[in-house]
Amino acid sequence: MGIWPGGTVFGPDGRAFVANNKTNDVSVIGTDEFVERERFETRLHPDGIAYLER
Repeated sequence: MGIWPGGTVFGPDGRAFVANNKTNDVSVIGTDEFVERERFETRLHPDGIAYLER
């Protein structure tokens, strides 16, 4: 996970999304193993986060 994790939200598919404030990215964590699966770059200092489903 990145540095200074902030907001965290859980998706219905068993993934957690964590906004990493100091590394300017979002980690995707598999809650079955608690391992980072992906990381997405963002703009400056992400903090809050929400999950929207279509």
